[in-house]
Amino acid sequence: MVTGNLDVWIAGLLSRMGIGGNIFCSKAIIRDGYIEEVFSVMDKHAVISQMVMPFVAVGDGNNDAEMIEAAEVGIGYGGVKEIAPAVLECATHLIYNEEKLVYFLEKLL
Repeated sequence: MVTGNLDVWIAGLLSRMGIGGNIFCSKAIIRDGYIEEVFSVMDKHAVISQMVMPFVAVGDGNNDAEMIEAAEVGIGYGGVKEIAPAVLECATHLIYNEEKLVYFLEKLL
């Protein structure tokens, strides 16, 4: 999983989904329930060279476009907000519904 979100924000989700292993994300230090410091900001460009080909990428923002373009299957997802123009230009697929995204990803397995 590659996300610009902070590790402390996604930890519960990853646990519930049983996702471990290669997680690339921004990292922060929490003290007394508050973010004290963000000490690492995810650089998606740097991760692309570490990806095992082929891979699938899903995203909606301009910061996702380079990874979506590099992916064998690049999905622009517009279920939460509008898909950014850069993603619209490079995605191999555009999906606007969560259930359809899950169905499509399951078919790729």
